[in-house]
Amino acid sequence: MTIIKPHKNFALKHFFISLFALLAVGGGFYILEYNSLASERYEVSELKQAVERAREVNADLKNALYEKLDPSKLKPLAAASGLTIDRNPEYLTFSSWRSVSSY
Repeated sequence: MTIIKPHKNFALKHFFISLFALLAVGGGFYILEYNSLASERYEVSELKQAVERAREVNADLKNALYEKLDPSKLKPLAAASGLTIDRNPEYLTFSSWRSVSSY
């Protein structure tokens, strides 16, 4: 007489299938997270390069501005336009106003 036990390895088979499925899902999740982290790192490096380029452009613009506002270049331009340097400008003096109550 032969005794057949078809469900003898059933629990072990389900355990290995579940373990493989869990590892596959975990591996897929790990790959997705690693890809997103790598893309974020790439974006950060691109933004750092953009900031450096902006700093270089800003330095160039400041140099151009300082060259245009150089006093040695502005004096002949002012003289050609008929402007003179006022040694005692009046807008810096203080004149007291009379109040309404003093009348």
